[in-house]
Amino acid sequence: MTNSLLRNLYLSKDAVNLRYPSYVLIGNYSDNIGDLAILSFIINNIKNYWSNSRIYVPSRNPIKIRHMFNVESNRPSLMIFSRLLTCNAIILSGGIFGDEIGPFGMVGLLFISLLSLVRKGIVFFYGCGVYLSCPIFRRIIFKVLIKTARKPLLFRNDSDRIMLPNKGVQLIDDLGVSIPSVKPIGLWYKPNSKYIIISIRPTKDQQKNNYISDCLYNLLNKIKEHKYKIVLLPFCYDDYFFLKSILHDYVDSSVELVNINRMRPEHIKWIIEKASIVIAMRLHAMLFTYAADKPMIAISYSRKTQNWLQNNKLYSVSIQQHMCKKIWWMFLDIEKTT
Repeated sequence: MTNSLLRNLYLSKDAVNLRYPSYVLIGNYSDNIGDLAILSFIINNIKNYWSNSRIYVPSRNPIKIRHMFNVESNRPSLMIFSRLLTCNAIILSGGIFGDEIGPFGMVGLLFISLLSLVRKGIVFFYGCGVYLSCPIFRRIIFKVLIKTARKPLLFRNDSDRIMLPNKGVQLIDDLGVSIPSVKPIGLWYKPNSKYIIISIRPTKDQQKNNYISDCLYNLLNKIKEHKYKIVLLPFCYDDYFFLKSILHDYVDSSVELVNINRMRPEHIKWIIEKASIVIAMRLHAMLFTYAADKPMIAISYSRKTQNWLQNNKLYSVSIQQHMCKKIWWMFLDIEKTT
């Protein structure tokens, strides 16, 4: 298992004599399987290195976090500030940190940035994409954090040029190596069948959502004619209910919607590894597909995904007129070459 995270942490056994090193992990959405995959990697590596470490993860779903990872977790509250003051390292990861810190989101980020100024090297980034689209005030805070963090940890591809060029670690390789591959219970699977995985998410624009729904509905009808088993893969409840609404009047045994209630990071990896083609809209789906080296049709819906795709020299389709035709042409091209 890779130790790229721990090699960059200043809490080495030789350098620091700590009985119970403590970490605070902030930013990973407890309801997003992709974020949980990154969280799983960080926690497992810390525990392998520091078996007596204390790990605290503020979360909107603390029972789930405690059950999955056997760490301390509570709903965001004022208690987080005492945790931040007394911990040995703060790891910022995943999405918009303010949401998981709770109602004190912006105050919490400001507090962390001031703490980072006083205790340089205490803050680390790992797999963070929030800075690409955050508000102006949050940009200022993150610039302070980036300047004061001793060993910032970002995406493998060094693509987040707004953040820190040439300072990346191999997040994609970490996901590929460290996350086990486990078959989900109840998922239909035949070894010799062809699978296409579709991971679609809703946007904040209802008009776009209607267009995506129509496009996906048309694609399902076309793809099943090519004898593929279609697996619709949600990463969170928003994805699940969006996909379920599309399939409301679509009944076909060749199409299966994965039950989000049963999903874990290792299941996502297993499903994508079995795919012949992946149509991915979520960044996490793109990361898992890239790590598994599978043919991918990427749908870019935000600046975050577009930056990542461009800097990895990957072609993408945007949500606009003729999107369905472009996806279909790419699908046929991939079929010819694989």
